[in-house]
Amino acid sequence: MDKMYENLVKEVNEVFGVISSYLISGRGEILYPKSVSDFSNLTKESFQYIVKALGIFELVGENILRLDADFNDGKLYIINDLGLKAPSPLGVEKVFLVVVGSDKLSKSHLKMALNVSIANLVSNKKYKKLEDPITISFSSNLSPDKLSNDEIEYVKRIRELSQ
Repeated sequence: MDKMYENLVKEVNEVFGVISSYLISGRGEILYPKSVSDFSNLTKESFQYIVKALGIFELVGENILRLDADFNDGKLYIINDLGLKAPSPLGVEKVFLVVVGSDKLSKSHLKMALNVSIANLVSNKKYKKLEDPITISFSSNLSPDKLSNDEIEYVKRIRELSQ
């Protein structure tokens, strides 16, 4: 089973301009690839920030399905509408994809490769046998025990503005 997801990530990583890609749980955990050796502490922390940011938009009723960010020397794509489910420590969970790319990354090429990879994954008999996924609300990651004092204040202000 793990091999199918690892293969999806590998195929996305083979697209010209992709530096790395990750399947992430609703709690910001890296599910695939299983082995993240390069700057793993940084990536784990950054994915938790991404999930918190998605949670902020969820609070105000503006769920983010796809997010593209262009930087001077690269691109970041967050794709939350894949409809993929994957085994996680909590059971089968809805996941999203984060792609880090260089400035040479072609969004259309990435989309085409991703569609083929997902079609191969969901047509697999093992994937079809997975139970219905649980969906973790991104805003559940905005609890005081997971936020800094500044972040708690920002969330309070956003909650007040959205009411």
